[in-house]
Amino acid sequence: MKCKYCGADNVNQEERCFSCNAPMPKRSNLSEQDKKGLSNYVKSVENMLKKAKKKADGKTFFVFFILSVIWMASSFLMYRSFIETDKILVIIFAVVSGLVLFIVFGASITIFENKAMESVFNTKIKPDVREYLQEMEYTAADFQNTAGEILEEKSPLNNFLADI
Repeated sequence: MKCKYCGADNVNQEERCFSCNAPMPKRSNLSEQDKKGLSNYVKSVENMLKKAKKKADGKTFFVFFILSVIWMASSFLMYRSFIETDKILVIIFAVVSGLVLFIVFGASITIFENKAMESVFNTKIKPDVREYLQEMEYTAADFQNTAGEILEEKSPLNNFLADI
């Protein structure tokens, strides 16, 4: 299981991380059937986060469109305003401004996706998971252990496991 604080792989289910000494979730005592059911539930929660992330694509496209228009308009205005001998400055401006806007676009993708997932997690997923765990008589550690076993390293749900 990966430590939620330092990311170290803790093969032996110790009480504390071997790397940073942070407390590790308690060992699960679930039956194989319970683990399978909980695994399916973890996967469904993961899919809900992925759908929320995908819904941010509309805002992302809008930002891309606006930034593209800004870049084209500013490059065109620079091209029209300089005389023939200064065209190299226009090219430099177009390249540099394009790179800056590309970085802004990348940051906006991250911001929109993270806000969308955080909103869905806090309003829907977190209460649902807590209710499910209570109803099934599982612990948060059971959920975290199961998620740690089945989720990929870059899974969106990994960012929220500590809040369950």
